[in-house]
Amino acid sequence: MVSRRIDENKIKVCGIPIDKKFSVEKDKEEIIRRLRVGKYNFIILVMGGGLGVGPIREIVIQLQHLEADCQILVVCGHNKTLFKKLSALKTKFIKPTFIYGFCNNMDEIMFLADIMVSKVGGMSSSESLASQLPIIAIAPIPGQEMRNAKFLLDNGVGFKIKKPKEVISVVSNLLSDESRFLKIKEKIAKLAKPKAAEDIARFALQQL
Repeated sequence: MVSRRIDENKIKVCGIPIDKKFSVEKDKEEIIRRLRVGKYNFIILVMGGGLGVGPIREIVIQLQHLEADCQILVVCGHNKTLFKKLSALKTKFIKPTFIYGFCNNMDEIMFLADIMVSKVGGMSSSESLASQLPIIAIAPIPGQEMRNAKFLLDNGVGFKIKKPKEVISVVSNLLSDESRFLKIKEKIAKLAKPKAAEDIARFALQQL
């Protein structure tokens, strides 16, 4: 924008606007009780955006072999086929695994999670950062997702895997190094823009 001769004072990087509910304080115990999930020290969220795309089924299967004590929340979005396949496998899962379809309470689910394995669209990435949630990017596609993944990696708040089986080593390494995990959380806090919508509106009004 500067190269196109726009005054720097009229430019402000506010972030992608997301729902304000991602910045509202929440009661963890109340959400756990309402969603009927277990009280685990480490919760992994697996999702593929609203459409539930990507190797989600394979990743959930891989996570069953994780040595650490954990719980897995899976959001299938509008992918009904994926929901049916995972539901059919649920009795064979070793880890407590909760499977959801399309959810209107992603702010609550992200709030409970400690790490997210997901496609890295703009909204998902912004919402996860607002939720203090490190991201493991699933095979980002060329274009927007690759740039989003690069942004997360360059800022030290995300990871990238090409194959589902790689998720085990990434999660295991994080769990074995608590100080590193806390540092990532600190970086996310500085990077997140949970009130981007308000900042955009305020800045726009100031220019009138």
